[in-house]
Amino acid sequence: MRTHIALLAAGLLLQACSSAPTLDTAERDKYNPETNARMRLYGNNGGSIRLYPGKDCNTATKADVVNGSGSHFESFKSMLGDHQIKSIGMPDSEHSKNLGYGETITEKLIPAGVPMTVVMHFGSPNGYCFPPPAAFTPQPGKDYEAFLHIENKRCYLKIDVIGTSGAAAPQPYDVCSKTLLNELNKPDPYTGPKI
Repeated sequence: MRTHIALLAAGLLLQACSSAPTLDTAERDKYNPETNARMRLYGNNGGSIRLYPGKDCNTATKADVVNGSGSHFESFKSMLGDHQIKSIGMPDSEHSKNLGYGETITEKLIPAGVPMTVVMHFGSPNGYCFPPPAAFTPQPGKDYEAFLHIENKRCYLKIDVIGTSGAAAPQPYDVCSKTLLNELNKPDPYTGPKI
């Protein structure tokens, strides 16, 4: 029995060390910096990311959704140290080089020059966070990243624009109404404390 446990632990340790990115070359090769932008989305077990391309705070509907985050299985594996990274070739940022516990990365091509609404939430028995959706207009050839930021018991959606050197700067965005969050998200009730 102890041998089985030791082999299982060794297998999990080896799995935890294998966090090499998966490069989606087909999607990478579709990138046109004149018509597209790229966006890195950070997921987490218990978290969800949804994109509404071409839609702003006033026009986004449930029918417009594009799932932005990885699967729950990928998030579970990342809690074991195997961070799932689906790349299309974006430059690293300070955040992507220093992933937090349970974080995954999914990079996506997004249309540029039209609005984009982003919805993120996190929920678990220990706490939950449902910040209002954010809308901004991605610019052609730019790289962005989006994640939930928790600081001083406050949770909000953070969107940064990434420079070619990987330096991040805050991307201004419109804060959508909580009413839109309820219409788009229909979050399950959580019994834990609000973050």
